[in-house]
Amino acid sequence: MDNWQQLEKEAARKGNSFIMSRSRVTCKSNEQRWYLIKASVIDNVHIVAFVDLNNELSLQESLIQTGHNKDRLLSILSHDLRGPITNLFTISSLATTGDLTSDEFTCMAQLIQKQSFQVLELLDTTLNWARSNYSGFKMEKTTIDLEQLVNRIFAIYRNVCESKQLKTSIKFGALRNIEADAEIMTVVLRNLISNAIKFTPPKGSVEIGTAKNEIIIRDSGIGMSKNMISDIFNKTSASRKGTNDELGLGMGLNLVLDLVKLVPCDLEIESKPSEGTVMKLKFNG
Repeated sequence: MDNWQQLEKEAARKGNSFIMSRSRVTCKSNEQRWYLIKASVIDNVHIVAFVDLNNELSLQESLIQTGHNKDRLLSILSHDLRGPITNLFTISSLATTGDLTSDEFTCMAQLIQKQSFQVLELLDTTLNWARSNYSGFKMEKTTIDLEQLVNRIFAIYRNVCESKQLKTSIKFGALRNIEADAEIMTVVLRNLISNAIKFTPPKGSVEIGTAKNEIIIRDSGIGMSKNMISDIFNKTSASRKGTNDELGLGMGLNLVLDLVKLVPCDLEIESKPSEGTVMKLKFNG
């Protein structure tokens, strides 16, 4: 409204008999659509015309977003994944020289295992992000046993948790089963649990459980500032390394924000620097 009044003043100042503006309008169905709004006053009669531009502007927005997505994907392939794979090649090359002691060879093998796991995790996140932005996920709702799903995810990170000596806890209360797409929920929970593990220092704790209509993931990690949380929801958060130099893309939570809309549920984040983080998935009903 303030913008419209400003346009009226500007038109009056210039002596124009009409006002024209492109705006996104919320319709009765709560759908937001783009319109070209033309308004004029003839003989004290206000005339307003709405020209539907939604398809045209939505296509433009989609093309712009597709361009951004392609740039992001190329950046990931050329930098975020190329670096770790180069490191992996270097380590494996050293391990095959034959000049290593048994202890050195074991150390190299452990480094290769660590790097391989991180590369696979980054690749998995990248592929899921690409699917969500290009081909999309095919929704197929089913009854999901949350405790069973979480145990499967923690099994993937067992070695990481043991190497960091993390105390993990899985406690499920009122919410044990949900109706949702199993693949989407797996991707969402895996990203949230991975982040909790990644940003929790050695000998810290990661807990996951449920209350009424919500899944809660709590960690004793390095936490986040209000600005960092705001950047996450604005999808402008930068990548940062974990407490054990674990790799990060910065796109994991972007992917989660896209997928929770499909579940559907809401993501809430509570955190302070050096005081850990609590992430909640809240379901309707």
